[in-house]
Amino acid sequence: MVRELAYALFAVVAPDPERAELQRRTVFDVPLLSCVFGVVQLFVGFTLALNNFMAYFRGPGQAMFLDLLEKEGLGGGFERKLGLMWSGLPIGLLWLVRPTTWLLLYILLMGLARMWAFAIGRQSLGEIPVWAGLRLFQGFARSQKASAERARFGAERPDRLLHEPDCDLVVLANRPKATWTDTATISIGDNFYRLASVEQRKTAEGWFYAYRLVEDNPSAVIRNLVHYRPP
Repeated sequence: MVRELAYALFAVVAPDPERAELQRRTVFDVPLLSCVFGVVQLFVGFTLALNNFMAYFRGPGQAMFLDLLEKEGLGGGFERKLGLMWSGLPIGLLWLVRPTTWLLLYILLMGLARMWAFAIGRQSLGEIPVWAGLRLFQGFARSQKASAERARFGAERPDRLLHEPDCDLVVLANRPKATWTDTATISIGDNFYRLASVEQRKTAEGWFYAYRLVEDNPSAVIRNLVHYRPP
């Protein structure tokens, strides 16, 4: 139960498609939890934003405005009261450009967005910082994996074609072939093949991707045709 609750809490802030995968692993109502989290965000964000604005208005914002009045020679009693009365708009604009304000308003608006998404479609929303951090981490992991594979497979070499008993054709490739998938029909000369399996294989020349192909029925429906010219 604790693990399922953890999955549900992660799903509340996670983006798609990770959120969908986490939802399948828990019995908790993730959209409802997202709405409850949105109510908390709205209350906390509004309270913190209001307190922060009042503190800024009574502190540095008003002090800066009074200094401006004195520099302009408008420090008299009536002029001072009138200036303070009209200082709310410029102080509010100055408050809006502060990074702290952006964070507080993000919390508030994200709470509203979560409640709206639940109300109109019973959906949950991911948090932007979580989405950005996750995508950066995934990009870094892919980059590290690609670098490790390039170091393992070495310099690019021509493909090699082999015939083995358990398949019609084996293509040894020094680089992965992204278009060779289970749904692809691979045209080699006058023959058509489909992918049976792919594995990494070490030979005397180094590491290769071994694409094991079997001949396809010429009358089969072709959904994705890939032309390949052997070296």
